Amino acid sequence: MRINIENFFKNIYIYKEGAFGEKSNQFVLTELVKHLKELRDRSKNGDTKVAEEFFNIYVFNDNQ
Repeated sequence: MRINIENFFKNIYIYKEGAFGEKSNQFVLTELVKHLKELRDRSKNGDTKVAEEFFNIYVFNDNQ
């Protein structure tokens, strides 16, 4: 799965109770925090592939 994090943050307040709802927002935020911590920990240990893995999941409007 790929997540457009830029759009997510732009739309997070629009979909409070709509098609995606708060549970979906909570899921994405929980996963983002988990992956950011993993990015931090693995890069501290010299893992150079972690950034590539992170940006294969989280995308921005200009790199889809």
